[in-house]
Amino acid sequence: MRIDTRAMTPEQTIAMAHAYLGSEFRSSPLPGDPPRIGGAGNLWVLGNMSAAVDFDISARLQRRCERSLAATVRCRVITAGRVDGVVEGEVVRLRPGDVVIEASNISFSLDLDDFGCDVVGISVADIGHERVSDLTYSIIPRGTPEAVLIAASMRTFFKQLSTCDAASAERLAILIRALVERQLDNIL
Repeated sequence: MRIDTRAMTPEQTIAMAHAYLGSEFRSSPLPGDPPRIGGAGNLWVLGNMSAAVDFDISARLQRRCERSLAATVRCRVITAGRVDGVVEGEVVRLRPGDVVIEASNISFSLDLDDFGCDVVGISVADIGHERVSDLTYSIIPRGTPEAVLIAASMRTFFKQLSTCDAASAERLAILIRALVERQLDNIL
């Protein structure tokens, strides 16, 4: 299923991200800059996997949570802008080309400035709770062979999703999911 988010308000877009990408957060404007949360207009829901291309945010995002089992594992490829902040008590800086694999239950306080990413979310129930019980997040630095492969694969995945039929989209989802799960297994 393909959902066009271009006509949605930022609040509707956030609600859609929460529902399909397993993300919950409070947002507030960066100093002197109103929050901007949007996307290239497409969110895909492919079985137990969801995906969004060029998701664009300028905001301050915060989430505090108790350690619990994650509902979703997300793989993000940073495509633009910057992220500075604290995730699970550690200082992080993300730039284009970095890849982040994360659980949906992490605590963070982040400033996102013209931040863009491609993101795939996979239901933990589908992957198996035992496989991801220790996952918080992992950053794969830009320029490493793994980051380059994941970024190129996800960009190709989104390009093909824009033009293919539903059956082909489901097959592509299985392939990109296998890539994310393999990297997840390497991390854990």
